[in-house]
Amino acid sequence: MSTQKLSYECCSVANTLNVVTASEAHVPPATSGGVTLSAHHIMFASMAGDNMADYGRQLLRRRNNVVHELGHAFDLVLGRQGRSAVSADWTHLSRSGCGRGDKCGFASPLGWMDWVMNPANEAGEIFADQFLGWTFSRWDSTDLGDYRRDWMNTDMVEWLNTY
Repeated sequence: MSTQKLSYECCSVANTLNVVTASEAHVPPATSGGVTLSAHHIMFASMAGDNMADYGRQLLRRRNNVVHELGHAFDLVLGRQGRSAVSADWTHLSRSGCGRGDKCGFASPLGWMDWVMNPANEAGEIFADQFLGWTFSRWDSTDLGDYRRDWMNTDMVEWLNTY
């Protein structure tokens, strides 16, 4: 197995994150995209945007795919506090009621949903997409986009200062 190890420092502790492809992993593979197996193990079956003709957009989606999965890893480091906090504010953060084409507060220039890596109406996926938006400060310019931005800015400061 040719696992790529990425070293990073978080919370005053040096860590190693194992990033492997589905063919290298000894677990049932994801069918597409990435899956975060633990706070230290992310597996990719493919990268988002692999089949796009627009190379710039393809690179954007690939990068965003990785950061979305890092959002899941961060949530696991927190003991799932991120998804729990989303659930606690479900009235505001749920994607229910967001129809096709509704950005639901997430950035989507030109109507492309390149800042939503998984549209599932689940707390963990919403947190990971908000982690992506927070990382690059990219939100829809609506009241809900402002709400998601402010929510993440408040909670991330607390979580980062805790660790």
